[in-house]
Amino acid sequence: MENFFRIIDMILPVFIIMGIGFLGKKARLFSESFLMSASRLVFNVFLPINLFMNIYNAEGIEQVELPLVLYCISALIGI
Repeated sequence: MENFFRIIDMILPVFIIMGIGFLGKKARLFSESFLMSASRLVFNVFLPINLFMNIYNAEGIEQVELPLVLYCISALIGI
């Protein structure tokens, strides 16, 4: 049961933010140009920063082998 509440603590903020965005679009609080700009900003800036910070702050990162990391990065950028 403890794991259930831990998962809810992690997932609930995401669903709340999605709900706010959904209701904001339904109420026409956001213009289409703002939504496109915000989407580009999130995917091109904030998600890569978040990914880097999560990897940088991960426990046990010293156990990850460099060739595996390089393979994953090259697969992501399509080499």
